[in-house]
Amino acid sequence: MGDDEYLLRSDENLTLFCSSDANPAASCIWTVCGKSCENISSAHTSDCNMDYHLSTNSSISCTATNDYGFASSEIQKVTIVSLTRPVLFGKQDDISTVANTVTSQTGSNITLSCSISYEDELATEFELILQNGTIVKQPVLEVVSLTIADAGNYTCVTNDLFGSFDASVYVDVQYAPYQATPTSCTWVIEETGFCVIIFKSNPGMEFVSLDINEQPALNHGANDVVSNGDKQQYIFTKTKVTSSDEGSYNLILSSLLPPYNYSIEFDVTVVNIDQLPTPDNTGSIVGGTVAAVALICITVVLALYVTRRQQTPKAKVHEEYVEFDEHVQSNENTQETNATYENLEKIEEGVLRAAAITTISIDPPNNPLATGFNNLIVTAQFPIPTDLGDSCYWLYGGELDSRDGTIYSTNDCDPSPSNLNRSITCTEQTLDGTSHVVTTLTITQPLVAGNITFEVRCYHATNLPTPVNRTVQDCPSSFPYGVVITSSSQTYPASGMFSCPSGDLFYSNGTAPPSGDTVCLVNAEWKGQEKLQCWKASDASITGNLIVPEGDSISLTCNYDDTIIPKATSSIFYFDKIGYLITKDEMFHLKLEKEDNMKPISCQVVTSYTQIYNNTGRSRVEHVNVQYGPYQVVNSSCSWKIDTTEVCDISFFSNPEMKFVSLSVNDKAVSNDGKDIVFSNGYEQHYLYTRNQVTSSDEGTYKLTLSHLLPPYNYSIEFDVTVVNIDQLPTPDNTGAIVGGTVAAVALICITVLLALYVTRRQQTPNGKGTPRMCHLDVSPVTAPEMCESDDFNTMIK
Repeated sequence: MGDDEYLLRSDENLTLFCSSDANPAASCIWTVCGKSCENISSAHTSDCNMDYHLSTNSSISCTATNDYGFASSEIQKVTIVSLTRPVLFGKQDDISTVANTVTSQTGSNITLSCSISYEDELATEFELILQNGTIVKQPVLEVVSLTIADAGNYTCVTNDLFGSFDASVYVDVQYAPYQATPTSCTWVIEETGFCVIIFKSNPGMEFVSLDINEQPALNHGANDVVSNGDKQQYIFTKTKVTSSDEGSYNLILSSLLPPYNYSIEFDVTVVNIDQLPTPDNTGSIVGGTVAAVALICITVVLALYVTRRQQTPKAKVHEEYVEFDEHVQSNENTQETNATYENLEKIEEGVLRAAAITTISIDPPNNPLATGFNNLIVTAQFPIPTDLGDSCYWLYGGELDSRDGTIYSTNDCDPSPSNLNRSITCTEQTLDGTSHVVTTLTITQPLVAGNITFEVRCYHATNLPTPVNRTVQDCPSSFPYGVVITSSSQTYPASGMFSCPSGDLFYSNGTAPPSGDTVCLVNAEWKGQEKLQCWKASDASITGNLIVPEGDSISLTCNYDDTIIPKATSSIFYFDKIGYLITKDEMFHLKLEKEDNMKPISCQVVTSYTQIYNNTGRSRVEHVNVQYGPYQVVNSSCSWKIDTTEVCDISFFSNPEMKFVSLSVNDKAVSNDGKDIVFSNGYEQHYLYTRNQVTSSDEGTYKLTLSHLLPPYNYSIEFDVTVVNIDQLPTPDNTGAIVGGTVAAVALICITVLLALYVTRRQQTPNGKGTPRMCHLDVSPVTAPEMCESDDFNTMIK
């Protein structure tokens, strides 16, 4: 055992050994101190060894005892390391987040960082597995200028003495919409046409409108954008194509990223069935010819085989059997034969029933449907009735209460003629090898609110589709989360405008819509209503005691409404340019000193909305009041002149302010020619002692006594007043000024002389420039000083 910290896996038991040299042999007592201490005697140990399961960080020691005394070991510290997964941080725009998904846009930079507890102590090795399978042996990865290819799962794997662990994060790369290949479709008149428009975007787009030649186009399918990963598709459907469906279409979709409205153009060509290109049947012809030759060969072989069989002795028995079989088949009045036909008919009827398709489908398939929709298509399929005299008809109720005309009678389709409210078609089709009636009811009048049941009835047939119900209702007039709709109508396809009486419109994912425009959809919902919320910030206020003595802590609460969307669960206290994050049920505690007095404090609700609009959700700015006893920064002393009016300003600090008690000099009370009051100048306080006509008796040591609400309750300040005559005032020492002025004057004269020489020399040079000359130096002791000329100055060399 020793002082070094020992790391223990949370799922392992601790085994410690304690040895002692004693005679007689010693027993052991283990002391384990975690949240509390407990002693474990030798009854729990074997040979002074301990195998123990710790649940918290602990300090452990061993004491060996016998009849002659005891001895204790050093204390061993044990730290429990939980088997937690590593933490993978995603960082972008200097903001770190720990989440399963990191969302960013193309072109952005992100940093992925992996860490795990006690990685240094355990010498943990890190591996980052990238989305493309590449492995980098480092804990940090910086991805610069994100592309779509960078999207995917990134996994951090750690390996150390405690095992191997991993954590993953998905990098979601958002990008603007685009279409990989253009779309064009060819439809056949009178048939059902489909046109699939494929595109990509992240996040997914939503349908806005579909136009043909700048006019709204009706889709008989659903106006939904279907996603398959980042691949999306919109299916444009026409149940009965006409020549007017041909043209250039413009599909407009909405995206959360610029461009917010994205247009896709595609062409639809409409042709007759005889205009379709003739298929190349060469393969079919060759295949059919080969099959025919093979069939002829098989037939010849079978004929030869039968002929050979007829030449055998057993042929008589066979002929007798054949004659008997023909006799039975020719006897049409035999009961056995009639029973055989009845059974055969039942078997065939059973096959027909098993293959029957009995359905009713509605286009569009939504439930509920919006009032005002006027092109509802209901299609029914059922087996052709076996009763030759049977008759079938449409029946639909609710607000459209009506029994429509016969659609099938006398073993033939016979639909009623169309009118202003509806049209009916009826055809006979073979479905899965069985003859069926296929009938379509198109409601052309606008739907009104209520319930409608669609069904097909026949007078005799019972194998009919199950009735289908639909609810018809208005688009709603109110929504959750405070969203308001303004529209002149609540029926399809009315236009409207989303708005918020207070706050701003946001999608639930935190992005703002490009506008509040909307339309009433066929499913009786306003486009985008399920994702919209009215966001605003709750009013915030601070409660608690803002007045505290120095050294104590303030305890404050930020009050706000946590039901307002988006909901808040925390707040930030701003104090002295530092923000402190506080949860909903937590109080803000902070120890204050006298230097903190009168500093501003405020709090702000933390939501997605207040992060966007930083000036919202804030409380009124308050100021802390830190109370402290009086103190003086500098000692006061004053020098007064006789026969003048003088004031001595004594400054000091305290909170709350002090009040005047008394003023004395040499232990005698004196009066103040001014006012005996303490006034404040910001944080600093002052007392002004005034004499209107100073005399020599005013000189002395004064004692100012003040009262305070905090200890010491009486506070004394001593200050000296010196009184002098005018002629006693000290003469200023001007030596420095005189010396400085003299030096400056000499320097100025020297500069002037040098400038004059320079100007003269310049005037003696023909070209305006000084020319260097050879200088000869004679070292003879009687030689006079020589003169050397340089470019700009004369230099004497001695």
